[in-house]
This record gives sequence, structure tokens and C-alpha cells, in this order.
Amino acid sequence: RRVLFRSFPTAYGYRNQISDYRNIQVELEYEKQHKSIITQTRLVCNGLIFLNALRNELIKRTENAQKLAESYKTKYDIGEAGLIDYNKAQVYLLNIIKDVEANEIDRNALLAELKSLNGGITVEFNDSVFHLQTITNDFEQWFVQVEQNNPVLQWLKQEVSISRKNEKLNTAMGLPKLQAGYMSEDVVGQTYQGIVFGITIPLLENRNTVKYAKAKTVAMESAEADTRLQFYNNLKALHTKSISLQNSLNDYQLNLQKYSNSGLLLKALNNGELSLVEYFYELSLYYESIDKILLLKKSLNDTVTELNRHQ
Repeated sequence: RRVLFRSFPTAYGYRNQISDYRNIQVELEYEKQHKSIITQTRLVCNGLIFLNALRNELIKRTENAQKLAESYKTKYDIGEAGLIDYNKAQVYLLNIIKDVEANEIDRNALLAELKSLNGGITVEFNDSVFHLQTITNDFEQWFVQVEQNNPVLQWLKQEVSISRKNEKLNTAMGLPKLQAGYMSEDVVGQTYQGIVFGITIPLLENRNTVKYAKAKTVAMESAEADTRLQFYNNLKALHTKSISLQNSLNDYQLNLQKYSNSGLLLKALNNGELSLVEYFYELSLYYESIDKILLLKKSLNDTVTELNRHQ
């Protein structure tokens, strides 16, 4: 006896659609990891640009400190400067040299991290200028575009779609299944052949599976909405921060250029208008301002980098 049945399962279609959604999620997961690596690399490069720019400043400061130390050594040797001022000049030079050494340690650490991100291949990175990107003031319009390209949100949308298809799949599995086929049966001396029909009634326990699938969909929709809200608030905060940093940087650079006395300090020291202690104090204020500007540039670029992570 041979029986060949052919059923009409709408569940097959839902399973295929779910499989397609899962494949899209795999691609989105890859895209998420790729963007994460790109962002991390850009942050490391921002750190190196900052340290390279600071190194350039420290080279100038070292040259200035060396000249000052040599000058006071000469003055001390001929009796025009006391031991205290001579020692101050030497200690000042020593501090600058240690700043240079600390900077180099930090640079080597970031270069090692960049090498690791580059698959173990050494990268020569000497850029010392931040290339600031334009920040749009219209956050809402920018967010709409970012939302459509964000792999995390798109992954969640796919998960909601999968959950909805699972609802339909479980509902289909709970419906009676029609079957049709061809039957051939051999009995001694006779052969019976023909088309047969059948119906399968699923067990009532499948209803609980459908309820669970619907509850899971509601939970996934809630998770998607919550994640989107958190995503929006996070980007809004980053956008606001970037605008504030940009304004602060522009104001700082403008005023420092306007009120800087760095070019007059050495002349005032040589003319006796400033003591060595006053000179060091005024110069340290100027150096501190330069360092703050560099830090502002780094912070701004780091913030913009985090914003661009989601594009």
C-alpha cells in the first residue's frame, strides 16, 4: 500500500519570510560591528592628533626653556643672577622635558592601539590638525535620516517583524490542515487507485502558543519604542554638546588671539619689567590656554565622531 499526500501549509511561507528577516539581521549585526570599529579608530586618531599638536607646542616650549636656562646659567656664572633664579630656570626646563616624555608615552600607547585596530600593521600618524566637520543646526531633520540608517534600530524593527510573522505562523499551525494526495493499494488480484482528501485537526494546546507569540510581539514593540526614545535622547544630548563646544572653541580662540601677551613676556623679562617668577606665571597662563583649546578641539571632534557613528 502506498499513500502520497500533498498538503497546503501556509506556514511554509511564514517560515521563509522569517528566515529572510534573520538574514537581514545578520547583515545589520555586521554593519553595527563595522561602524563600531570605524568609530573606535577615529577616536584613537583624534587622540593622536591632539598629542601630536601638543608635542609641537612642547617642542617650542622646550626650545624657549632651554634658551632661558642657558641665559640664567651665563648670568649666574658672571654674577648677574642669583642661585635661586638659576635653579628656577633649570627646574622649569626639567618640567617641560618631563611633559615631553609623558606626551611620547601617551602617543606610543595610542599608536599601539591603532596598530591593533589595523590588523597588527604599523601606522605612521603625524597629523596634528583637527579637520572640524560642519554640524547641522536642524537636529530633527538630521535625526530622521540617522534613524533610517542605524543598524541597531533597524535590527529591532526586523525583530518586531519576525515576532509578528511568528504570530501568523503559530495561528496557521493551529488551523485545520487540508491534505490531498494520490493513493495506490494492491490487494491480491486487484488494484485500487485514486485521489484522496484528508483533514488534520491540531490539538487545542496550540492556542497557548499563539497567545505567547502575541505577548512577545507586544513586548518587542515596547522594547523598540523604548530603544528609539533612548537613542533620540542620547543623540540630542550629543548634538547639543557639539554645538556648545563649537561656540566655546570659537569664542576662546578669538579672545586668546585678541588678549595674548605671549610675544611681550620675554621682552618684559629682559627689560627687568617682570621678575622670573612673574614671567613663569604669565607664561604658564598662556600655555594653559593653548592646552585648553587643544582639549576643546579634541572633545568637539570626539563628540562629532560619536554622532557620526549612527549615520
